[in-house]
Amino acid sequence: MSTIVVRASDTALAMEEVKRRLGLDAFIISTKKKNGQVEVRATTEAPKPKAPPPPRQPETQGRTFGEVLAARTQPPVTPEKPQHVVTAERVEAPQQPAFKASPVAPMGGWPGLTPNFIADLWVELGKGEGKEDGFFNDLCQRLLTDQPAGQAARTIIVGPQGSGKSLTAARMAALMMTERAGLRPRIIAPRSERLLGSDILAGWSRLMGLDIDRPIVSTLLATLPAADAHAPQIIDIPDCMDPEQVAAIAGGAEVILCLPAGLHPGMIARQTEKWAALSPRICLTRTDDWALTAEELSAIASSSCTLAFFGTGAGLIDTLTRPQRNDIRKLAEGWLSPISRGWA
Repeated sequence: MSTIVVRASDTALAMEEVKRRLGLDAFIISTKKKNGQVEVRATTEAPKPKAPPPPRQPETQGRTFGEVLAARTQPPVTPEKPQHVVTAERVEAPQQPAFKASPVAPMGGWPGLTPNFIADLWVELGKGEGKEDGFFNDLCQRLLTDQPAGQAARTIIVGPQGSGKSLTAARMAALMMTERAGLRPRIIAPRSERLLGSDILAGWSRLMGLDIDRPIVSTLLATLPAADAHAPQIIDIPDCMDPEQVAAIAGGAEVILCLPAGLHPGMIARQTEKWAALSPRICLTRTDDWALTAEELSAIASSSCTLAFFGTGAGLIDTLTRPQRNDIRKLAEGWLSPISRGWA
């Protein structure tokens, strides 16, 4: 074998020298630049071919699917490190007393449909009507009263937006006219500015043959006539009026706080606290759309508010009912049903 190293100013000259000295069958081993010149290393012997690498065996060859899956999913095994941990003696936390639902607790304690609550309620309701002595009995004592709502010379309807205040005001008028023949309630719906849209309360009033007053809120106190038992006033309070403004016209009036069924107990607590100074009674609206829960009634009971009405349906007549103990019992029996809990 003959191996030579040729140096030239460029690659072409170096290749010509290799061709001259070794012929056309020469093999170039390497080409590089060194000290400003091109250095070519060539030989007359062909290089030996490199042996091909052995074929790679697939990792799944000869293995079951379970073995391959286990190898890919299990974490790598690392050697255990010696543990030099000083363990302290474990101190057990004091055992918490079992939860007992009570409508006296803040927001009712939110009893929820826990197994213990359901078991206690089942036993209590099984004692028969009038013999209950637990959560249900406490709830009824705090929510119900012997004084029927809707008898005052002035009734003020308050509540959050969308709770059904205007519909409740119209229903109150229909209830008064149904219970006392010849009575013509006066519906008053204060407004903060000129009416620019349709007035649905005016439409309901026309259906009953009643007029509706729409005074400006800023002039309400000065223009509001004295309450008259023969022409009871029903005032639909707009959202722009706060409890202080309502208190100025609420002397001797009955205040009805509208709350839609299905409201979160926290929101119930917020609304009852907001209007607490006016000692409102509660009208639960849309009770046909949502089965009242123990949490809702407990939140009302813990606020010291009593129930005035349940509102159902979409009409005006026979849509307000005054809840009785038997109505609360039917609700409580529904809490024991899997359907009421969404399990069926």
